[in-house]
Amino acid sequence: MPENRPAYRSLSTRMITAFAAIVGLATLLSGVPAYWIIRSELERQVAARLGGARQTTSALFEVGLAGVEDVAHISAERPTLRRMLADHEVSSMTAYLETLRAGADVDTLAVVDADGALSLAGAAEPARLLASLETGAQFVLLSEPSQALALAARQEIVDAGLGRNLGAVFAVTRVDDDFARQLAEETGVDQSIVVNGWRVASSLPEAVGTAVDESLSAEAAGAMESSLVFGTTDQLFRTAWVPLHDAQGDVIAHAEVALSVGETRLAERRALLALAVSTLVIGLMGSMVGVGLARMIAGPIETLTRSADQLSRGDLDKPVPSLAGPAEIATLASALESSRLHLRRTLDELTNANAWSENLIQSIVEGVLTVDTKGTVGFISRGAERLTGWTSEEAIGLSLDLVLRPVVPDSLAWIGSLPAEGSKRQVSVFNLAGREVSLAVTAAPLNPPGSGEGQTAIVLRDVTEEEAVRGLRSYFLANISHEFKTPLSALTASIELLMDEADKFSSEDITALLASIHVSSLGLQTLVDNLLESTSIEAGRFSVRSRPTQLSLVIDDAVRIIRPLMDRRQQTLAVMPETKVPVVEADPTRLTQVFVNLLSNASKYSPMGAGIEIRHLVAEGCLRVEIADRGPGIPLTERPALFRRFVRLEREDGAQYGIGLGLSVVKAIVEAHGGAVGVEGREGGGSVFWFTLPLTKDLA
Repeated sequence: MPENRPAYRSLSTRMITAFAAIVGLATLLSGVPAYWIIRSELERQVAARLGGARQTTSALFEVGLAGVEDVAHISAERPTLRRMLADHEVSSMTAYLETLRAGADVDTLAVVDADGALSLAGAAEPARLLASLETGAQFVLLSEPSQALALAARQEIVDAGLGRNLGAVFAVTRVDDDFARQLAEETGVDQSIVVNGWRVASSLPEAVGTAVDESLSAEAAGAMESSLVFGTTDQLFRTAWVPLHDAQGDVIAHAEVALSVGETRLAERRALLALAVSTLVIGLMGSMVGVGLARMIAGPIETLTRSADQLSRGDLDKPVPSLAGPAEIATLASALESSRLHLRRTLDELTNANAWSENLIQSIVEGVLTVDTKGTVGFISRGAERLTGWTSEEAIGLSLDLVLRPVVPDSLAWIGSLPAEGSKRQVSVFNLAGREVSLAVTAAPLNPPGSGEGQTAIVLRDVTEEEAVRGLRSYFLANISHEFKTPLSALTASIELLMDEADKFSSEDITALLASIHVSSLGLQTLVDNLLESTSIEAGRFSVRSRPTQLSLVIDDAVRIIRPLMDRRQQTLAVMPETKVPVVEADPTRLTQVFVNLLSNASKYSPMGAGIEIRHLVAEGCLRVEIADRGPGIPLTERPALFRRFVRLEREDGAQYGIGLGLSVVKAIVEAHGGAVGVEGREGGGSVFWFTLPLTKDLA
């Protein structure tokens, strides 16, 4: 009978059951995709974080190598270290190296001199290991502790003046547990160093000394799951490997980047549990709850997806939004933001390191260029711009043979004749302005990271002035004896005449001989004074004792000294104007030497019977003094070098006087008084040598 039908067969029961089944099925159909979306997004975020950590780890090792290489390079450039090597001060080397090592933050700093003697500060390293290092930075394996990894750099120490090798400096930083923990702090994930299938250092204490699964080879560059047993608990990690190469390019170790995915798996399980619970709840409360729950879960995932997409495109400035829940997604958002901050800091550090290296190169006085295998300029420093006259915008992309044109045509093909590494070559080239420049050239191969082809770094040092000074000094030594011999011969001859024939000479003859003796002794005195002043200037012991000085008295002293020379050449001297000369702040003895040198030059290079004038005028708080002569004049092109040492004036008849020190002494004395010195042409022929002095007050 209908009244006795089972309840499950009633319409209401079936409708409720069908509705519950439909709602449950709808919930499953909507919840299962949501679960897979969550799981996929979590996997993407983990993979993205692991990939970023792997790239950051590789970049940090490159920064570490660059840092060790910088320590070796800077240590090799230390003048004190070079002096110790040159003087074989092996006993005091270790203490000095310890000071350098403490400031450089490396484990070992060692030096091997040219005889093979080793001096070492810090952790002891085998001498055979140091001897096997090549120049530059590289990864090496240490024998103690067994199979330990280290960052090492070698830099040759070369005496640039003597052109010989004084030895080599070595810097070593061990990649130990502390190094791994520092990498973990920088990347936000755990780090281990794997050598020959064993973890020799790790940020996880339990991981040190554990073996690596043999299936994880050097080709395992991507991410993979591996169950790592640490202590008594299995921890699930997602790992990636970074190969580390030695100087020959062989893989000698790996950096294992390990990201714990336990929380990710927990989040997935919680999501699955939430899905099951939500299915039951939605089955009881309706489809609206399921829709709301899906939206609540999908919204944060979409936010994290957008943030992850921004990070994948390199946008590290926009922060990852802080999410209130669910807790797993909030944790993932916080971890993603932490990774972004770590990447931002690492990128800033790399940028700063690159800027520091760029500033270091640009601050070097010597010129630095880089060229490719075809001789095309790829970089030119500010020092090279000053030497060549080319700007960076003009030179980059041009052939080196065009930027450095040889003085002798076809005598230099740069790419084919660059000096070998460690050697030097001296060449003469024209700069952009057409001026001849002597350069000392050194070169070394350069292989920038990521570059497809090798380049060559060229260092240029201007030795033009050194060559000129070397030639002038040779000229000085060859002619100084002549400059002394002439007045001494005149003195000797006059004195011998007076000694042998004095009773036969009239008073006029004796006066003439005494005048000749006076002129010769005056020339010797002036020459000796200039030599002494030039020596004191070069030695850095030159100084003046200034006090209020009446310039007219200085002029009178100088005229009294120079008068015999002018009388001998029948020359006249006029002081213009004839008013009182103002008082100046000066050293009267030094100032007298200035007048004597300028008047002596004016007399020597002016014709017989010519007139010489001393002029003075006050302008802009300074006293300007001029010595005007009627000599041959000085071309404009020769005036800039006239006040340099060993530069001599040439007379119209081709004769030259002196050793080229007088005008350089004048310039040094005047500039020590705070004045300036120069030369101009004189209307009607001749030259006007002038100098300025600070003015104190007018003479009453």
